[in-house]
Amino acid sequence: MPPHDVSDHTEQNEYEGFEDVLVARGVLDAGQLESARTISRSTGEDFVEVIVERGLAPRQAVMSAMSQYLGIPYRSLVTDDIDPRAVKRIPRNMAFESRVIPVSIDAQAIVLAACAPLDVQAQENLSFASGLSPAFTLCDWPDIRSALDHFYPRVATSEEAISEDEELVCVIRLEGGRLEEEECIDSELDEEKSADLLDRLIASSVKRRASDIYIEPGADKATIRFRVDGVVGKVQEVAREVYAALVSRAKILSELDIGEKRRPQDGVIFMTIGDKDVDFRVATVPTIYGESLTMRVLDQTSTGADMRLLGFEENDLAIVLQALREPSGLILNTGPTGCGKTTTMYSMLRNLDGMATKIVTIEDPVEYRMENATQIPVNNAIGMGFAPLLRSVLRHDPDTILVGEIRDAETAHTAAQAGLTGHLLLSTLHTTDAPEVLLRLMEMGVEHFYIRAVVKLIVAQRLARKPCPQCRVSYKASADELSEMGLPADQSVDIFRAVGCPACSSGYRDRTGIFQVMPMTPKIEELMVPGVQLDAIRREALDDGMRTLWQNGVKKVLEGQTTLEEIRRVLPR
Repeated sequence: MPPHDVSDHTEQNEYEGFEDVLVARGVLDAGQLESARTISRSTGEDFVEVIVERGLAPRQAVMSAMSQYLGIPYRSLVTDDIDPRAVKRIPRNMAFESRVIPVSIDAQAIVLAACAPLDVQAQENLSFASGLSPAFTLCDWPDIRSALDHFYPRVATSEEAISEDEELVCVIRLEGGRLEEEECIDSELDEEKSADLLDRLIASSVKRRASDIYIEPGADKATIRFRVDGVVGKVQEVAREVYAALVSRAKILSELDIGEKRRPQDGVIFMTIGDKDVDFRVATVPTIYGESLTMRVLDQTSTGADMRLLGFEENDLAIVLQALREPSGLILNTGPTGCGKTTTMYSMLRNLDGMATKIVTIEDPVEYRMENATQIPVNNAIGMGFAPLLRSVLRHDPDTILVGEIRDAETAHTAAQAGLTGHLLLSTLHTTDAPEVLLRLMEMGVEHFYIRAVVKLIVAQRLARKPCPQCRVSYKASADELSEMGLPADQSVDIFRAVGCPACSSGYRDRTGIFQVMPMTPKIEELMVPGVQLDAIRREALDDGMRTLWQNGVKKVLEGQTTLEEIRRVLPR
């Protein structure tokens, strides 16, 4: 018997109507019904579970009555029969809230195992999330709960991650498939244990504010490393058996082919950790010792931060906000990979009224989810790169467009055309500083007169670590250091040095942005002719008030927001 839609037999009480059926069918008498109602309302326990756990009626009898009441089949749920592709269609929070587990999927429908009636709104939410028509089958809640725990990563909350952080090393330090610790000496490295290993590793990465997790194989062991505040550090070395279990588990969760180890693969894992929605972008690549796996940690709660918190100086922030008020043109952000460009661009978008304007993003891949925006991933495998997608998007009448990166001449030309035809377009490039962007566009074949007309603002940026407030040490800058910062040698200046303490380990905690903001002034526009020299653009920009990245970095050193050693490490001179 095929599954059917779950009818809406409820408003505020999901079991309203069904309760009377139980009495009519002789499953409960009136006194038992009232007792179950009272216990359920006072304790918050599920009505059916109260009946079964208190011994008022067998589960089989209750669920058979519900099956007849709803008109859908009642069946046992076997974990091996669940299609992982279906599971990925429903977000974890929604599955747990609705108490459903996706079972199977085809081109038109998704079959969901439910344990109770679902109201119309819940069904619509499930349909919207999956993009398919939901059909339902009835299963026991304990079986559904077991399947939910199996297929959706159970990750420690922030508090649990803090209390269990020391256990991370204990858990992942394995030899020969067995735990080293005496109390765990008989624990085999089974599927449940490998899931727990990855969960704890992920919880620890979020607690430590890591941006990336690296699992790298060697000849006889593998190394796990975190990138924290832009710097990579070793977390643990593990045996080959542990490495294989971690990689296989990560590939299963990100829907990668666990049997394919010769080709690179990419996927994503969606998780809820404490009160945070965190995405993990998974990438594998074959090496001489096995697959190397990288997980980029994308905390969805960190997107759209107030631009004042990113590190912009007040005058630079005013220039950026003014450019965002332009009805059309290009706002470009430049810097190396991992310098925070995407975060800055999303913060700019958050300053726009998403309800009053149509915002579209084209990214490879989409890193952060944003409400009131249409977000489109690049798919080069079917010819849907930045340029063709941008041309298609222009026919949808957007006000603001975010293009993840301008990589080639075709995308550069299409972006310039978009800026000329009444769209505000934000995008990124890879250059050393802001003035260099103009020459880079010309090298891509964008005509100089287009650049004059469409470029409104260029922002270059880097990320510098902030000294730990608990252990940083103030000292008088030496004459050489003053000279390096461009200050008079006889000036008395206090700056900070990173030391290191149990709270930070490295002497640093968190990062701040260092920005170079270059608006397209009339004088710079005049310079945009064939054969213009980069030095000429830089000189004019500096004369117009722009400061170099180094000058902005020095200002942050003097304000105590970073250290001289740190800006030496991250900034071009």
